[in-house]
Amino acid sequence: MPGLDVAVSFLNVLNGLHPSIHFTMELSNNDSIPFIGTLITKNGNKLETQVYRKPTNTGLLLHFQSHTDLRYKKCLIKTMVHRAKELSSTHQAFVDECRHLKSMFHRLGYPSSLVNFIIDKCDYSSTPDTKTKSVETLRVSIPFKDQISVNIVKRQMRDLSSKIGIDVQPVYTSKKLEQDLKLKEIKPRILNQHSVVYCFKCDLCDSNYVGYTTRHLFQRIADHRYSAIGRHLRDAHGNIDLLNESHEDVDVYGDKPYEERKEDNGYVVGVKDEHPLSGPMQKSADPILPALGLRLVGRTIFRRRRRRRRRRRRRWG
Repeated sequence: MPGLDVAVSFLNVLNGLHPSIHFTMELSNNDSIPFIGTLITKNGNKLETQVYRKPTNTGLLLHFQSHTDLRYKKCLIKTMVHRAKELSSTHQAFVDECRHLKSMFHRLGYPSSLVNFIIDKCDYSSTPDTKTKSVETLRVSIPFKDQISVNIVKRQMRDLSSKIGIDVQPVYTSKKLEQDLKLKEIKPRILNQHSVVYCFKCDLCDSNYVGYTTRHLFQRIADHRYSAIGRHLRDAHGNIDLLNESHEDVDVYGDKPYEERKEDNGYVVGVKDEHPLSGPMQKSADPILPALGLRLVGRTIFRRRRRRRRRRRRRWG
């Protein structure tokens, strides 16, 4: 096993790497060395740990007569006992530390009954030297909601572990940031339009369907699975899934309703209606609408709008 000479040689190598670097080395005293509040002692082939205090430690903590809430004073005792329990590798080291804590808190005016009650609540048998082999651990993934739910699940898991003899530990998962930043499905520009006159043309035959929607076009196309278009694809071609790619078969003729497009000499001219999917049309005085397979939707509304515009012109004219 390397001795002190090897350690000193290694220290010299580290200090020789750069003139601004200077390492120091602390040697053990009676096979004991302090490290971050813990006294590590070599006992044969094992290492034992216990609480370490500097020689300058005065033991001054929160006095019991100080104007502080009682819960903070109780938590101070619990913290010191928990520290002694976690840093003591042997039962004897834990007992010695508890004896020191009793005398220290007695000097600070704490009631002996309160100190003894908190120390007695600590399970002596759970110190590392008396721990038995750990039981099997089962981890369960649970979505995180709030701290109240966490406390409830913790109690339920503890009761379940005592009944089945398996340590059940919940693992809480939270919503990942990538779910919020995930790119949405990029739809073709034609499907993001709304308030448009559109025409669906079947690739497998000469049938077509002309309609008008105020919603986004992709929403209206989804509704067509249960309309005349969906029935046509199912009955005539035996596959309604052809509508999933219907954006390639849809043409948009404009974003104006039929009545407002009349002055543009529009209504979509040149559309064949040999096999209309819209079904029989209602009679109308306008000869163009039945030829296109369009229904008179909102005709009264557009007339009212025209009347309002005329009244405004007369009022301000």
